[in-house]
Amino acid sequence: MDDLLNLKRSAVVEYRDSLDVYTGQAISQLCQSNLDHVVELNLLRDCFDRVSGTSEDKALLKHNVRSAASIVPNLNFTTQSINQMKHCAVRQFCDDFENKQCHLDGLRFYL
Repeated sequence: MDDLLNLKRSAVVEYRDSLDVYTGQAISQLCQSNLDHVVELNLLRDCFDRVSGTSEDKALLKHNVRSAASIVPNLNFTTQSINQMKHCAVRQFCDDFENKQCHLDGLRFYL
């Protein structure tokens, strides 16, 4: 399992040209860097939860969403603090959207 994780990490570093896509900092210079999902998992989960269909349809969709969430282009190395700020911003957007109170500029406003 560690070998697969190391391969994934190496692929992300190569895909991102060794740069944090959010800050432009060299990944090697980031202290305590996190492997982050660019499209937040909670956003994908919220979308998934709103899809109706048979249990077989939902199972297939769940498999496809999980697979897509962890492909290299949806991954980035960044600092823990940026990862947490992004997560909180997306969570606030989702909550406000659910309550029909989100900002007119959408997710961009929260980020």
